[in-house]
This record gives sequence, structure tokens and C-alpha cells, in this order.
Amino acid sequence: MLLWSLLVIFAPVDGKSDWLTLVAPSAVFEGDRIDLTCQKKNDRWKVKRVSYYKDGEELQFSSKLSNCSIQRAVLSDSGTYHCAVSPVWSIFPFQKEKTSRSVRIEVQELFPRPVLTVSPFRAIEGNPVTLTCETKLSPQRSDAQLRFCFFRDGRALGSGWSSSPELRVPAMWSGDSGSYWCEAETVTPSVRKQSLQSQIHVRRVPVSNVSLEMRVPRGQVIEGRNLVLLCSVTEGTGNITFSWHREATGTSVGKKTQRSLSGELEVPAVQERDAGRYYCRADNGHGPIQSKVLSILVRSELRSDSAQTETPEPRPQSWGSRGRGWRVQGSVLCNTNSNGRMGYPCKLNCGCLSFPRRELQRGLDWH
Repeated sequence: MLLWSLLVIFAPVDGKSDWLTLVAPSAVFEGDRIDLTCQKKNDRWKVKRVSYYKDGEELQFSSKLSNCSIQRAVLSDSGTYHCAVSPVWSIFPFQKEKTSRSVRIEVQELFPRPVLTVSPFRAIEGNPVTLTCETKLSPQRSDAQLRFCFFRDGRALGSGWSSSPELRVPAMWSGDSGSYWCEAETVTPSVRKQSLQSQIHVRRVPVSNVSLEMRVPRGQVIEGRNLVLLCSVTEGTGNITFSWHREATGTSVGKKTQRSLSGELEVPAVQERDAGRYYCRADNGHGPIQSKVLSILVRSELRSDSAQTETPEPRPQSWGSRGRGWRVQGSVLCNTNSNGRMGYPCKLNCGCLSFPRRELQRGLDWH
């Protein structure tokens, strides 16, 4: 009878028990620390081992300590938790460990996965583009600070991490095409998430309306002076290759590549042999486009200066000889250009001056 009484008093109770309690936080967000504590009501009951379980599986960081922690919670840490203790000794070899009631822990999302948006949707070479990393903090953690970073093909863009969810690119070029994504993270606690990757193809605009013109003073090409040939397009993006050609031979007289809608070719000290018909081509990778032909006439400097002189300044050349009572004198009056060069029509004068009456006789002969 005494033995039966002992069996009744010390018989273990299987299953869940209020003798153990698992203490866990009621609200958990991503990045939070989760502290699990297994408490027993009777301190006199010595335990040998404390185990913690998630969804029926023992956690790998279980130990003899009475608590354990998850340093930085993630969504996958959501689940059903309980703890169990094993006694130091038992008078009954069949006595099992005691188990607490289960506690459900839901790790809530601090902010959703960001979404990368591109505006405008189609990127055109040379035009600005704005990248936006869209996400929003949970209302219960709206005081957390978010920062953002944008990437292309694995490299950070701009100045790196910033509090602004936008990145403005002043001009996109064909070399900027690639795989883009953004990342958002909270400063404290540190939770980082990455958007899906987006392929951005920067479209190049072909060149069009190619024209060739010359730039010279007063619109005339003068021998010995510089000539500038300007090749321009109304549309076209990226690096444009301009080339100038002589129609008679088709050979190129100049070539340059630059990120501009126009290119200049300077011909120093142009000669009469440079006269002829010219055209230019422009190409930015979609095939060359040719301009109309431009005729260039080279004038000699002598003829040009004569035609451009409106009021020539006379330059007299005079000489004379003195005889008895007479003084014969002659003069040559010639027009000159602005440089004072000779070689223009002249007026010849010859006269005879008597002394002392100073009478002038004209109509003398020249020899």
C-alpha cells in the first residue's frame, strides 16, 4: 500500500504542463532580437538540460542555459516554439522531460521588397532618366530610417548609399545599358532587401538631315586664308563620326568623332587647287548619311581686294627737273588696296611750270 502511494505522488505527468512556461516577445519584426526564456515554477526541481524547439525540431543553439536568443530575426523564423527540461535525477527511470506549452511567434515584415522603377520607361540616348526605389516601412515601425543604393551590373551608382529613394541620371548613353537594381536597408536594426533586376536598353537615335556649309569672312573663299567646313545634323545621339570628302576623287579630306551634332574641319591657307565640289557624311552606328554637294570657288587675293575696294586711296609718285625759266614735273597717281599694295590702274600727269610767272602747261608727252 505504501509503494502504491509513492507511485501516485511521484508519477510523471506526460504532455504539456503549466509547470514550464516559455517566455517570448509578443511582437517581432525583421531584424529584432528574439529572446526565449524557459521558466519553471518550482525552483527546487533541478534540471540537467534545457532544450528549445521550433516546429518540433530542436534548435541547434540549445544548451544547459535557461535562455537562448535569435540575434536578428528573419521571416523564416516564424513558427511554433516550446521548451523542455530534463531532471538531474529521477527515482523512476521512465520519467520523461517536462515540456512547456507552445507559443506561436510571427516575424512581421519591416518593409516589403523594394521595386525599381525607371522614368521615362524607354531610355533615349542623351536624355535624363530617373531611377526610383519604391518601398514603405510598417506603420508600427515608421520611425526607422531607410537608405537606398542603386546598382548597374554589380557596381554602385552615384555616391552610393543615400537617404533619397531617387537617383537622377542627367544623360544616358548606349554604354549605360545593362542590368539595374536597387537595395533598401534600415540603419537600426540592419535589414537589407534587394529589388528584382531590370534590363535597361538605352536607345540610340540615328543621324538625320546632314548638311555641309562653309564659314569664311564676307562669304568668299580667298586664296591663302583659312576655310572652315561645318558638317551638322539635326538629330542623332551618341558619338557621331563626321567625314569630309571631295566629290571628284571620293577621297576623305578629314575625319573626326565626337559627341556633338556638328563637326568642323579647318583648311589652313586654302589654295586655288582646293576649289571643287565637296560633301560630308555623318554616322553614329546606324550607317553613314551624306549631305548635299557644296561647290567651293577659291578667289585670288589680288582680284578679291580689287573688287572689295570701294574708295581707293591715291598714292602719288612724282619727280621733276629744272631748266632755265622752266620746271618740268610729272606725277603718277595709282589706286591701292587696304594693304597698300600696288598693281592697280594709275593716272599719269605731266606739266611745265614757268618762273617767275608760274604758268603751268599741260599735255606734254610721256616717254
